[in-house]
Amino acid sequence: MNNIQTSNFPELDEFDSAKANEAIESFYQKYARILSETPLLSLHHKEYSKEGKRKKHVINAKLSSSKKSIHFEAFDWNFLTALQNTLKGLLKQLKSEK
Repeated sequence: MNNIQTSNFPELDEFDSAKANEAIESFYQKYARILSETPLLSLHHKEYSKEGKRKKHVINAKLSSSKKSIHFEAFDWNFLTALQNTLKGLLKQLKSEK
């Protein structure tokens, strides 16, 4: 995970942490295969909670390579869902631009 940067990720239990890492690694491998180069993936997490106990998770992602740079943002009440939606959105954007 040299070229994968994460910031402000919440504390996750063992299962959720493994699931998140698996999703990130899987996405990174797909992207590297598509462009046949080593990109830089940056993921930044924010939490919003105005009232109540629930928190909204927002993930900003930036995927940079020598050829292009792609940005995407997704949000959800569940951290893993927000992460997976972000990665799916980046992959969809990448395939549409190719």
